[in-house]
Amino acid sequence: MKPLDPATKPRNESLESRRLAEILVRLRGDWMLSGLVDLLTGEFTANVPLGLLVDGVVFTGYLEPSSTSAKRLDDLLARWVETADLTMSGTESPSDITNIRQTISQALRDKFAAQSASRQRQQSHVGEQLANVWGPPLGSGYQDRPRVEDIPDDLVADVVDYLAPRTAFSLTDAKMQLPNGDWTSAGLIRILTSHIGAWWVVDETGTKDD
Repeated sequence: MKPLDPATKPRNESLESRRLAEILVRLRGDWMLSGLVDLLTGEFTANVPLGLLVDGVVFTGYLEPSSTSAKRLDDLLARWVETADLTMSGTESPSDITNIRQTISQALRDKFAAQSASRQRQQSHVGEQLANVWGPPLGSGYQDRPRVEDIPDDLVADVVDYLAPRTAFSLTDAKMQLPNGDWTSAGLIRILTSHIGAWWVVDETGTKDD
C-alpha cells in the first residue's frame, strides 16, 4: 500500500492550531500581491511598476525594498533637520536653535534603517528556529501550515508575526491621480495593504490594444 502523500494527509487540528489559523486568516490579504512584493523586494529586487487603488485614489509607482526606503527616509529627514525653520518657546539665541537642531538630528540619525535591519535580523532568526522545529517544508502550499502545539512557548508570538502577511510596502517615484485627472508627484510612499481595493502591473511598453 502506498504511503499517504503528506500534502493530502488529514490533519487533526488542536484548539490552539485552530486559533492560530483564525488569526492568520484575519490578517491575510491578497496572496498574489503579497507573493509578488515578497519575491521582488527580498533576496533580489526588481522595481516593478504597480498601479494601486487606495481608498478610492489611484497611485502608480515602483516597488522598493523596505530597507532601501528606510535609508531614503533617513536621508530625507536629515536634510529636513538641516533646513527646517525651528522655533521653540523659551529659546533666546541662535545657539539654542543650533542645539535643538543637533539634538533632533542625533535622535533621527539612521533610525529607520536601523529598525529595518533589526527586523530583518529578527525575521531571519525566527525562520531558522522554525526550520529546526518543523524540519524541511513539504511544498509551497497550505499543507505547510504548522501545528502551534509543536512550537516552543517562547516562540509562539514571533511565529504569528513571522507568518502574518505584510501590512505595508514601499513605492518610489510614486504619482497620485487628482480628481481632475491630472497627476502629481508623491515621491516615496508607504502603502497599507488593508486599504488596497485593486492593483495591477503598469504596462510601460507603450503598446496598445488593436
